[in-house]
Amino acid sequence: LALGRPVAIKMLRPDLASDAALVERFRAEAAILAQLRHPGLVQIYAFGVDRDDTYFAMELVEGESLENRIDRCKRRGEPVPPSEVGGIVAQVADALDAIHAVGIIHRDVKPANVLIDPFHSRAVLVDVGIARRYGEEAAAAGTPGFVAPEVLLGAEASALADVYALAVTSYELLALRSPWGDAVSVQEIIDKQCWQGPRPIAEAVPELA
Repeated sequence: LALGRPVAIKMLRPDLASDAALVERFRAEAAILAQLRHPGLVQIYAFGVDRDDTYFAMELVEGESLENRIDRCKRRGEPVPPSEVGGIVAQVADALDAIHAVGIIHRDVKPANVLIDPFHSRAVLVDVGIARRYGEEAAAAGTPGFVAPEVLLGAEASALADVYALAVTSYELLALRSPWGDAVSVQEIIDKQCWQGPRPIAEAVPELA
């Protein structure tokens, strides 16, 4: 308020604030973002605890998620122009380069975690809540369909796993559908990821051949 600056406030649910490990993970998310300055990443302004409230204040990014953009295009039957997809993917890749350069893996790159800011013509990668440093022990995490096959098979996530998730995101932007076809259950998706591979995009959208 004192600076007259609009912000977004991310809060931990009060009923979870007594979980010290969860509070530390929440603080770590803010700390990861605070050490980075990049147009494709959300800028963090402050972290605090006030009685039962644990929160951080961050840059307000107005716009829509790629997930919403894809859904809107599906409803209208209109593809996302490939030139627009190229710009979005390049910006997200650049943001990933920035976090990989300081030894951090995002681990949950997907359309829901990319915001399109029309006011500044940029794509912003958000939600680093399950990000980890290279070599840091952590349980497997991520969203089925975007987690790299080697991670599903027990290998440690690396920067390449983020690149894989960005490739799946790119496919969905171009084809307006998942590369795993009509797979519905988590197990079906995992089986297709690990043993069958994606449907070639030229089959899904012939004009992209």
